[in-house]
Amino acid sequence: MVTENHVCLVHYDRSGVYFSPLIDINKEKETFIRLILGVSSPDEKILGLDTSVQWVIDDVTGRKVSGTVKVDEKDPEKGTSTVVTYDLDMEEPPLIRPRTPGA
Repeated sequence: MVTENHVCLVHYDRSGVYFSPLIDINKEKETFIRLILGVSSPDEKILGLDTSVQWVIDDVTGRKVSGTVKVDEKDPEKGTSTVVTYDLDMEEPPLIRPRTPGA
């Protein structure tokens, strides 16, 4: 939310609503600019999204049809780690709650 003097980020998801602290855009100009550039970025990592999960979206329906997840698997004996990509199982539909929790 943006007013003449303040900005506040509001995030809605299935777990509820989150508000950032109120920021005075006249006193914290650099923070305001970083915020605008950050939320307008097409880079999912900059937006704070988990980029280890990637989805393939059906062009016609707009639904997720497949996807992958990258996992950093560690080998304690060798002291190494390897990024392994797994396909997400889409054989059964995902669990979708009929309403938002707490509503």
